[in-house]
Amino acid sequence: MPGSRAMGFFRASSTLFFILGMLAMLLSQWVFASLKKKDVPISAEGTPRRVFEYSMVHLDVPDDLLPAAAEPLQSTRWLFEKSTAEQLIEFFSTCDLTSAQREILTDRKNWQISGADIFIQVPPHVILELSHPARDKIYTLLAHNPANAAQANPFRFSPALFEGTLESSDLSPEQVQQVKRLAWTREGAVCFSDLDLMKGSLPPATFKNLVETLYSVPALLMRLRVSPDMDVAALLNYWGKGGRLETIKPLVESLSKATNGTRLSVEYFLPPFARLRLNTFPNPTRDPMAIRQDCFWSAMNFFNEVPDNQYFDQQNTIRALKEDYVLTHDQPTFGDRLMIMDSNHEALHMCVFIADGVVFTKNGSDFKSPWVLMKISDMLALYPSSQALQLVTYRPKKA
Repeated sequence: MPGSRAMGFFRASSTLFFILGMLAMLLSQWVFASLKKKDVPISAEGTPRRVFEYSMVHLDVPDDLLPAAAEPLQSTRWLFEKSTAEQLIEFFSTCDLTSAQREILTDRKNWQISGADIFIQVPPHVILELSHPARDKIYTLLAHNPANAAQANPFRFSPALFEGTLESSDLSPEQVQQVKRLAWTREGAVCFSDLDLMKGSLPPATFKNLVETLYSVPALLMRLRVSPDMDVAALLNYWGKGGRLETIKPLVESLSKATNGTRLSVEYFLPPFARLRLNTFPNPTRDPMAIRQDCFWSAMNFFNEVPDNQYFDQQNTIRALKEDYVLTHDQPTFGDRLMIMDSNHEALHMCVFIADGVVFTKNGSDFKSPWVLMKISDMLALYPSSQALQLVTYRPKKA
């Protein structure tokens, strides 16, 4: 935890911190996160009366965090747990397979039976030629077993983000179609598991670009359109939560004087904790606690000038939500904490609502998970479940 001198500095110097934060924010994307070459607009510049405008960038994961090129992914070795031969043959009969594919998959020469488990070493050409319905059905079943790592932990995107991610790559149209043929769907998310098969069909440099593309993280750039007749009081009321009204007031009032209106990144309205981390990856060399900075820690510290590490313990998060927040069924507003819960009321993820269906989120605690802005629909695609998930809203009592 920071010492009292550091804490006193932050409390006494919020204005200076805000100004320095602006400068750091402008540099952060260049220093801490490598943006892919293509900035893809996803809202029309000329849309009348549109409050927000967006473009999409893809943050490249640092090279030292990418898997080794020779790392075996084992997507051609399938494990069917607690399955009899008759059950497995019956399962394959319900899949959209060609007669040749079914013959290979049910040929016991390709099987290895270990107790109640059946392993199948699948020839690559069979996997490459699977139809989408067959791949969906087989991979969904395989994904229930963590031992099938390629299917249980695939690359996962919303349909729109999958298209945008491939557009950001340097792959040829034919290579993009090859990737799409290997994609499969699970609970509405587009998944990709067969990276090792692509390695054998692409030149090394192209395969490296594919790896970087799939591991890249889509991030929204969000701009507020400010018109000369904007409601200054409403703008201050919305973005000034967390005790920040006086901090942003000079900026908002100056915007109201722009004769022809202007556009401004919403980063300028974020509190320092979020602003300084946005579009960056955790850096373990600078911060040994970086590996513990998960979604709960990030969401609970959103308005804190000095991060409170008590939120490394999820029990402290639960206690704080009970004491300092109210559960609301109203439409979320800036600074509300959104939590994804499963059917057993277990918390899977937490993020912070910004505006217009966009959240500030960190999707995981590992070093490959940066802090980004995402649409709620895109974020939910990262948490597929065969059970119904619930998105609940917690509002700070001192909003």
